[in-house]
Amino acid sequence: MEQQATEDWPEPPGQWGTECVMGGGSSGGPRFANFDRHTGLGVVVGDNSHGWLPGKRYLVGPQFTREITRPPFHRAQHS
Repeated sequence: MEQQATEDWPEPPGQWGTECVMGGGSSGGPRFANFDRHTGLGVVVGDNSHGWLPGKRYLVGPQFTREITRPPFHRAQHS
């Protein structure tokens, strides 16, 4: 779910969250797409950074877009 900022709860671009019941200790954990419970494999597409409470609890963090992932990938390829 794309995070929608409000005047009272501004968020920088690229932040996104999902409604959840997780609390303290969830920060730094991965966000997966195409996760397979049987194999434990999936694609990490973001991480959990902080909570967001606009009436409901959300866990919010950066989404790993190409804009974010391409520079370190290229640096790693050329080091």
